[in-house]
Amino acid sequence: MSEANPWGVRPPRSEHRVQPRRRWRTGHTIVLVLVVVLLLAVLTVIGVSGANTQEAQRACKADAQTVMSAIGTYHEVTRTWPPAGPVDKSSVLLLPGHPGLPYLTSAPEYDRYAINTDGRGGVLVAVPPARVGGINYQDAITGHVPGVKNPCDAVE
Repeated sequence: MSEANPWGVRPPRSEHRVQPRRRWRTGHTIVLVLVVVLLLAVLTVIGVSGANTQEAQRACKADAQTVMSAIGTYHEVTRTWPPAGPVDKSSVLLLPGHPGLPYLTSAPEYDRYAINTDGRGGVLVAVPPARVGGINYQDAITGHVPGVKNPCDAVE
Protein backbone atom coordinates (compact mmCIF):
# COMPACT_ATOMS: atom_id res chain seq x y z
CA MET A 1 0.00 0.00 0.00
CA SER A 2 1.13 3.45 -0.72
CA GLU A 3 0.89 6.30 1.70
CA ALA A 4 -0.75 8.54 -0.85
CA ASN A 5 -3.70 6.18 -1.32
CA PRO A 6 -4.72 4.54 2.00
CA TRP A 7 -7.25 2.12 0.42
CA GLY A 8 -4.71 0.53 -1.84
CA VAL A 9 -6.82 0.99 -4.92
CA ARG A 10 -5.29 2.75 -7.83
CA PRO A 11 -7.56 5.13 -9.67
CA PRO A 12 -8.08 4.34 -13.32
CA ARG A 13 -5.51 5.72 -15.71
CA SER A 14 -7.99 8.20 -17.25
CA GLU A 15 -8.31 10.14 -13.97
CA HIS A 16 -4.57 10.85 -13.91
CA ARG A 17 -4.77 13.02 -16.98
CA VAL A 18 -4.04 16.67 -16.49
CA GLN A 19 -6.82 18.92 -17.67
CA PRO A 20 -5.65 21.08 -20.57
CA ARG A 21 -5.39 24.80 -19.73
CA ARG A 22 -8.02 26.96 -21.29
CA ARG A 23 -6.45 29.57 -23.46
CA TRP A 24 -7.87 33.01 -24.09
CA ARG A 25 -9.12 33.25 -27.55
CA THR A 26 -7.66 36.13 -29.53
CA GLY A 27 -11.13 37.54 -30.21
CA HIS A 28 -11.85 38.01 -26.51
CA THR A 29 -8.63 39.95 -25.96
CA ILE A 30 -9.26 42.31 -28.85
CA VAL A 31 -12.83 42.98 -27.74
CA LEU A 32 -11.64 43.70 -24.20
CA VAL A 33 -9.02 46.18 -25.43
CA LEU A 34 -11.58 47.92 -27.66
CA VAL A 35 -14.04 48.26 -24.78
CA VAL A 36 -11.36 49.83 -22.56
CA VAL A 37 -10.26 52.24 -25.30
CA LEU A 38 -13.88 53.24 -25.98
CA LEU A 39 -14.52 53.85 -22.29
CA LEU A 40 -11.42 56.06 -22.00
CA ALA A 41 -12.46 58.02 -25.11
CA VAL A 42 -15.94 58.71 -23.69
CA LEU A 43 -14.51 59.86 -20.36
CA THR A 44 -12.05 62.15 -22.14
CA VAL A 45 -14.79 63.78 -24.24
CA ILE A 46 -16.92 64.39 -21.16
CA GLY A 47 -13.98 65.94 -19.29
CA VAL A 48 -12.91 68.17 -22.17
CA SER A 49 -16.39 69.57 -22.81
CA GLY A 50 -16.75 70.57 -19.16
CA ALA A 51 -13.36 72.25 -19.16
CA ASN A 52 -14.19 74.19 -22.34
CA THR A 53 -17.37 75.57 -20.78
CA GLN A 54 -15.52 76.78 -17.69
CA GLU A 55 -12.80 78.30 -19.86
CA ALA A 56 -15.39 80.22 -21.91
CA GLN A 57 -17.12 81.50 -18.75
CA ARG A 58 -13.81 82.71 -17.28
CA ALA A 59 -12.88 84.36 -20.60
CA CYS A 60 -16.27 86.12 -20.71
CA LYS A 61 -15.84 87.51 -17.19
CA ALA A 62 -12.27 88.63 -17.89
CA ASP A 63 -13.28 90.32 -21.16
CA ALA A 64 -16.20 92.13 -19.49
CA GLN A 65 -13.94 93.37 -16.67
CA THR A 66 -11.30 94.53 -19.16
CA VAL A 67 -13.88 96.43 -21.23
CA MET A 68 -15.27 98.02 -18.02
CA SER A 69 -11.78 99.26 -17.19
CA ALA A 70 -11.25 100.57 -20.74
CA ILE A 71 -14.58 102.42 -20.65
CA GLY A 72 -13.57 104.04 -17.36
CA THR A 73 -10.24 105.15 -18.81
CA TYR A 74 -11.96 106.42 -21.98
CA HIS A 75 -14.35 108.48 -19.84
CA GLU A 76 -11.49 109.91 -17.75
CA VAL A 77 -9.64 111.07 -20.88
CA THR A 78 -12.51 112.24 -23.10
CA ARG A 79 -15.15 113.15 -20.46
CA THR A 80 -17.70 111.28 -22.60
CA TRP A 81 -18.86 107.69 -22.76
CA PRO A 82 -17.99 105.54 -25.76
CA PRO A 83 -20.89 105.20 -28.21
CA ALA A 84 -23.24 102.25 -27.97
CA GLY A 85 -22.29 99.25 -30.06
CA PRO A 86 -20.19 96.14 -30.21
CA VAL A 87 -16.67 96.06 -28.84
CA ASP A 88 -14.94 94.75 -31.93
CA LYS A 89 -12.13 95.80 -34.28
CA SER A 90 -13.99 99.00 -35.22
CA SER A 91 -14.64 100.10 -31.62
CA VAL A 92 -13.43 103.53 -30.45
CA LEU A 93 -11.87 101.72 -27.47
CA LEU A 94 -9.20 100.40 -29.84
CA LEU A 95 -8.26 103.89 -31.06
CA PRO A 96 -5.24 105.66 -29.52
CA GLY A 97 -6.13 107.46 -26.31
CA HIS A 98 -4.50 110.36 -24.44
CA PRO A 99 -0.91 109.11 -24.28
CA GLY A 100 -1.22 107.61 -27.79
CA LEU A 101 -2.11 104.14 -26.56
CA PRO A 102 -5.43 102.39 -27.22
CA TYR A 103 -7.84 101.88 -24.34
CA LEU A 104 -7.98 98.21 -25.31
CA THR A 105 -5.09 96.40 -26.95
CA SER A 106 -7.41 93.92 -28.69
CA ALA A 107 -11.12 93.33 -29.01
CA PRO A 108 -12.69 90.34 -27.24
CA GLU A 109 -13.01 87.60 -29.84
CA TYR A 110 -15.02 84.62 -28.75
CA ASP A 111 -17.76 82.88 -30.66
CA ARG A 112 -19.90 82.08 -27.59
CA TYR A 113 -20.68 85.61 -26.38
CA ALA A 114 -20.42 89.25 -27.43
CA ILE A 115 -19.39 92.32 -25.43
CA ASN A 116 -21.25 95.56 -26.27
CA THR A 117 -21.39 99.06 -24.79
CA ASP A 118 -24.62 100.87 -24.00
CA GLY A 119 -23.42 104.44 -24.63
CA ARG A 120 -23.82 105.38 -20.93
CA GLY A 121 -20.72 103.65 -19.57
CA GLY A 122 -22.27 100.22 -19.27
CA VAL A 123 -20.94 96.89 -20.48
CA LEU A 124 -23.50 94.55 -22.01
CA VAL A 125 -22.88 90.82 -22.40
CA ALA A 126 -24.91 89.03 -25.05
CA VAL A 127 -25.22 85.24 -24.86
CA PRO A 128 -25.59 83.97 -27.57
CA PRO A 129 -23.52 86.60 -29.41
CA ALA A 130 -25.43 89.62 -30.74
CA ARG A 131 -24.20 92.87 -32.28
CA VAL A 132 -26.36 94.96 -29.95
CA GLY A 133 -27.91 94.63 -26.53
CA GLY A 134 -27.29 92.12 -23.81
CA ILE A 135 -27.45 91.99 -20.03
CA ASN A 136 -25.79 94.81 -18.11
CA TYR A 137 -22.68 93.25 -16.59
CA GLN A 138 -22.32 95.78 -13.75
CA ASP A 139 -25.89 95.19 -12.58
CA ALA A 140 -25.31 91.45 -12.66
CA ILE A 141 -22.11 91.38 -10.62
CA THR A 142 -23.08 94.05 -8.07
CA GLY A 143 -26.56 92.70 -7.37
CA HIS A 144 -28.14 96.19 -7.50
CA VAL A 145 -30.92 94.89 -9.73
CA PRO A 146 -32.65 91.87 -8.18
CA GLY A 147 -33.01 88.81 -10.38
CA VAL A 148 -30.24 89.77 -12.81
CA LYS A 149 -27.68 86.99 -12.94
CA ASN A 150 -24.19 87.12 -14.37
CA PRO A 151 -24.65 86.60 -18.11
CA CYS A 152 -21.23 84.96 -18.38
CA ASP A 153 -22.53 82.02 -16.33
CA ALA A 154 -24.84 81.16 -19.26
CA VAL A 155 -21.93 80.74 -21.69
CA GLU A 156 -21.57 77.12 -22.77
